[in-house]
Amino acid sequence: MHHAIVAHNLGKQYAHFSAKRPTTLGEVLAHGFNYLRPTRRTWALHNVNFTIRQWTHAGHCGQQRRRQIDPAAAAGQN
Repeated sequence: MHHAIVAHNLGKQYAHFSAKRPTTLGEVLAHGFNYLRPTRRTWALHNVNFTIRQWTHAGHCGQQRRRQIDPAAAAGQN
């Protein structure tokens, strides 16, 4: 049997940054480059292995969720 897809050691990692992270070049130069580093990292998937044989159907079902930001809440008006 032939394999159509073989994956070893796949992963997805997210980097979390400080809210005080500089957003302009001037802020970076004033505060230093250490603020550009993530404060922590989170693995959503780590060391995932799978094989899909030829002529096998595979699918991914799910909903991509994006966080909606309320402009009034962001401005502190709620």
